[in-house]
Amino acid sequence: MSLEGEVTISGGNLFLGQQPLPPLPQKMSPAQAARISEIFDFLHRALAHSTENIKANEEGDEVTLTYADWQKVLTVQMLLARYLRAVTEPDALDE
Repeated sequence: MSLEGEVTISGGNLFLGQQPLPPLPQKMSPAQAARISEIFDFLHRALAHSTENIKANEEGDEVTLTYADWQKVLTVQMLLARYLRAVTEPDALDE
């Protein structure tokens, strides 16, 4: 999947360039909506915190971040993978 392109909204759907993004579930209970909102908020804050010290070169074609911040980005990636696995395999979080 390419992350290139502008994010747009058309007909209530999100697009990245010409590629439609998967829609969120529409019929969640208030508790489910609150839970997924908390998960997204946590992951968003963790990613924002781990990338706030990124330094770009003068050309703007390279960025650097500390090893500790890179580890934080990898942790967010791992958490996303675990959540994804837990959705498809509900017992996966017990491992």
